[in-house]
Parts: sequence; C-alpha cells; structure tokens
Amino acid sequence: MLRYAGVSPTIQSLFNTEWAIDWDEIRDFLTLHFWPNTLLKTPYWLHCNNDTDISRIKPLVDFYQENGPSLFGQRFLRARGNQYGIDGFLTMLIGCKVPYRNRHTPTERELQIVAQLRAGFRNIAEQAVDVKEALSYIRHPNWRWMGEM
Repeated sequence: MLRYAGVSPTIQSLFNTEWAIDWDEIRDFLTLHFWPNTLLKTPYWLHCNNDTDISRIKPLVDFYQENGPSLFGQRFLRARGNQYGIDGFLTMLIGCKVPYRNRHTPTERELQIVAQLRAGFRNIAEQAVDVKEALSYIRHPNWRWMGEM
C-alpha cells in the first residue's frame, strides 16, 4: 500500500483501491490478447493459449460464447465503467475469432434498415470536406479556431 505524508488514510485507501482496479482491468484486457490468439504456433504463443488465466473474465467470455457480440456483456465489466469498455473486449473476442453459438440471422426488414443507414452515411460522406480541402481551410491566413478572438 502506498503511503504519502499529509494524505489521510481514507484517501490513501481509495487511491490504492482505484489503482488496483485499473491494473486489474489492464490485465483482463491483455488476457484477451493472449488467451484466444491462435495466429502463431510458437512455444510462447502455445503457452499463452494454454496457460493464460482467464478466471477474472470467464463470465464475460462464457456470456460471449453463448450469445455472441452483445452490449449486454457490459454487465460483466466494472460498474463504474471499464477503461476499455465492452467495445474493446468485443473487438478482441471477435478479432481473435472466439466462436459463439447464438448467431443472429437478420430479418428482411433489418437488412433494409441497415441498407438505408449505409446509404445515408454514404451520402453524408460524399458531401463532406476531404482532407485536402480541410487543410486548405485551416492553413488560410484568415482562419481562426473557435474560441480564438
């Protein structure tokens, strides 16, 4: 436990608790870089695949393997918000091709909604300023950032 002169024991305790939780979250997230990774078959990676302790994130992994990618998995992360969020964990699980059983087959209506959203996003992107044009704006001598006066 860290101790600093002039800092109360309750502040020290809260600080150490928060610091430990943050490091646990880092360890949990790194677990998903090692445990499911099957890209390399070297002794190091085989050891990681077989011996990485996933007990702390096993409930999330079990939920994912049963249900697939779901924002409900957030419930298995820390209540105040995990620094990587469920999106970070799902990115690792999906990217490492961790299998899951419950595959959603979209309905025709869902496919239409997604197609409409894509078309709308495409339209917005086609009307947007490209990088070259954006740079020309901010490099112009009369350009002022908002808040600059």
